[in-house]
Amino acid sequence: MKEAERLLAFVRGELTGRELAEFQRELDEQPRLQRKVADLARSLEASDLESTELEVFETIEVLDRIGSGGMAVVHRARQAKLDRDVAIKTIAEEHINSETARRLLREARITGRLEHPNIVPVHDILLDPSGAPQIILKRIEGDTWSTLLRDPERAQRLASPKELVDWHLGVLITLCQVLSFAHSRGVLHRDLKPDNVMIGRFGETYLLDWGIAVDLKAATAEASPGESEVAGTVAYMAPEQLQGDVALLGPWTDTYLLGATLFHVLTGRPPFPSVTLADRLRAPNALPEIPASLSSPLRAILERCLDPDPTTRMIHPRELREALETMLRRRDASRIVDRATKQLLLAQAARKEGDGVEAERAAIAAEFGFRAALDVWPQSEAAIEGASTLATERIEYALSEGQPEFAARVLASFDAAPTELRRRVERALQRHASEADRLRTIAYHADRFVGIGFRRLLVLIFGTIWIGWWSWVAVHPTSSNANILVTICFVIFGLGVNLLNPEAMLGNRLNRTILFLAMATLATMVVWFLGSSAMRLDQTTTYTVLMLIWGLGSGAAAVSVDYRATPMSLLWIAAFAISASRPSWTPYLLIGGSIVFPLNMLAINIWLSRLQKKARRTSAQDA
Repeated sequence: MKEAERLLAFVRGELTGRELAEFQRELDEQPRLQRKVADLARSLEASDLESTELEVFETIEVLDRIGSGGMAVVHRARQAKLDRDVAIKTIAEEHINSETARRLLREARITGRLEHPNIVPVHDILLDPSGAPQIILKRIEGDTWSTLLRDPERAQRLASPKELVDWHLGVLITLCQVLSFAHSRGVLHRDLKPDNVMIGRFGETYLLDWGIAVDLKAATAEASPGESEVAGTVAYMAPEQLQGDVALLGPWTDTYLLGATLFHVLTGRPPFPSVTLADRLRAPNALPEIPASLSSPLRAILERCLDPDPTTRMIHPRELREALETMLRRRDASRIVDRATKQLLLAQAARKEGDGVEAERAAIAAEFGFRAALDVWPQSEAAIEGASTLATERIEYALSEGQPEFAARVLASFDAAPTELRRRVERALQRHASEADRLRTIAYHADRFVGIGFRRLLVLIFGTIWIGWWSWVAVHPTSSNANILVTICFVIFGLGVNLLNPEAMLGNRLNRTILFLAMATLATMVVWFLGSSAMRLDQTTTYTVLMLIWGLGSGAAAVSVDYRATPMSLLWIAAFAISASRPSWTPYLLIGGSIVFPLNMLAINIWLSRLQKKARRTSAQDA
């Protein structure tokens, strides 16, 4: 629905339910929309509305009195046409005249153009039956700030969970923002004090009573009513206000009033209590006595705000807001640092007692604390020093425990680390990396799984040839030269095949050991064949000793490579002993041993393959 249609439907009473609620909320927030509704209602022809409806729309029912001040009175009222409670500000009966009427209308216009969330909006200006102006304002349910300053328990309910002083300072910061906005529109308030600040039921802040506000744009041409006289509240007034010259006023005037209000918040009284205007005029540049019990930052802020000389005073409310926010951030950071320092001391004590778990818990809490303090106030020297001490101690402890990688992680977030400490961490990392490389190398060389598939293939190939050759020899004994030639072929072929996969077979120490034992055994065989030929030993004796050589070679493999080669070693030694005592059994022992030997090697590799698969499954499950 377009805006014009909604306006017409509202005036005719056709909006209901959610649409009506949303429209009423917009009316509360948008004074311009309120004026449009009023204008539209007045512009409708008499035939569009019943006379009784028109009478109801124009009715403002004045109810109970809710406040007064100066020459004005404020009543609660009921605005029938919008079905809501409002506040009506009028002139007290004894003060009604043309001059007071002009002043009230001027206040309404100034307030009306200051559309701000913390300034009470003006809904309308009407005339009562006597012709006196009535200012229709948003009704604020709450208490004046001065009431809350006198009733700390009530104020604390609004402030919770904040500390009460912090909450009051937050109200003052809001007023700084309100006055900065008003100054941007060329308006000075001139009468800021706790009595003129309303705190709503939900903690919202409103700056009231713009009755003696100065319109600087109008003042440059012709002083408005009330501007060229001494006006304000004596107990809070800035020195330049006492002279009654609007040309002397500026943003610095409201800043003084903000400082005077801050004085009241911190001390419970205005800067010049129980002082008459005559007293102030006799000593216009008097300085209020700032209590020595206040913190140095607050005293410095008050001194700058309450400086009698406008040229050296804090000029803009924005400066006061920034000073207060900076002070609060510094104080909050200091509180966080105190808590973090306690955790640091706990960590130090726990480390001395050898409780590493508690020490690390406290150290982490301290680190978070110092970081939080630096987030609140990056220039906090205490937080920087605390974080530096903590980081140094954690790095030192990590280095002493042989944890250079953890030390490096801490160092990465330690911008101000000493150069020597950085060098120590770098050296420790280098040593750690070297040691890790050494351990990885050792682990790789000792890894029985490296090249296992290739080893199994070699066992199948060489085992088949081995069984075939020695079975032939057992049945058809051959000369030593033939045995030497075949053995040399085994050596050449074995070396050549291993060169097909040098990274696994030659790069791994375990595989190199296996290859060395195999080649050493074959070389021993060649030497034995040469020796037996030279000694003209018979073939039975030659093969009997050959089984002993194989038994010793298998024993060396069991000791240096895999203990599961032990049965093969014992089998060959037993075959040697049997062959020595029963030479006729030598061919059968030679054949049987030649078959069992490669099968034993193959079984070992198959078992290792299964073990490898199991290890991979376990690793995958853990991941």
